[in-house]
Amino acid sequence: MKRTNLIFVTTSMIASLMLCACSDDGEPNTMAWDPSIVSSSFSSNAAYSETNRQVSSSSTEDFLEQRKFSNYLSQFVSPGENSINFDSHVVAFNAGGFSNKCEEAVVRYDVDGNVIPLSSFSEELFAECFPKTAPLLSKKFSLEMETVKFYAVIMDMADDPTFAVLSRFATDEIYFNVVYPGGVCILATWGPRIIYLVADTEGFVQEEDIPIAGKIVQSEIWKCNESGSAGLPNVKIGGEWYNESLL
Repeated sequence: MKRTNLIFVTTSMIASLMLCACSDDGEPNTMAWDPSIVSSSFSSNAAYSETNRQVSSSSTEDFLEQRKFSNYLSQFVSPGENSINFDSHVVAFNAGGFSNKCEEAVVRYDVDGNVIPLSSFSEELFAECFPKTAPLLSKKFSLEMETVKFYAVIMDMADDPTFAVLSRFATDEIYFNVVYPGGVCILATWGPRIIYLVADTEGFVQEEDIPIAGKIVQSEIWKCNESGSAGLPNVKIGGEWYNESLL
């Protein structure tokens, strides 16, 4: 089976989406993602703001309070919107805030130089890839390490600011909702590399080559301003976030 690179859209496709933000009746469009439309030009050395790489919380208590999946989603998803959520198998993710050692251990490439989206993950890497979440992960799975298999799903975002929600992780599909701010936006060419940690408690992953699918959605509450910037300084995309089930 041919792997699909996880850079979801080309620059031209993004421009079309951003400039045509609404349908004729004024409602935001949802564009189905065609897995055949991908970009192969991403460089892992692309510049990404060090500010965005930092976990903003200065203490464990602040981290636990602020960095829940529910808080992450509330920045972009309208109240009552249940269709965009993280799959229950996703226990944490880190958007650009992991160490070089983590990246070297987890990220693999195919013969064409594309990132392989799914990779086995060892619990020894908790502290390297998820330093803030590591204590929660170790506590949650301390009695299940022999029965749970961990996987990393690697995503390279084609634009910034955008974010991706891993909404389905199953034997036959890994599915993302890729969310852009509403309005006409000026986006940076490259976004962060994201590592999602998935706990396969059922053992349903039989091979590390699961088809990738997804769609592009524009946020109704996270919008660009008149200058084309997503603005909203309180919106946080980078760093670690965790599933409340770890508590």
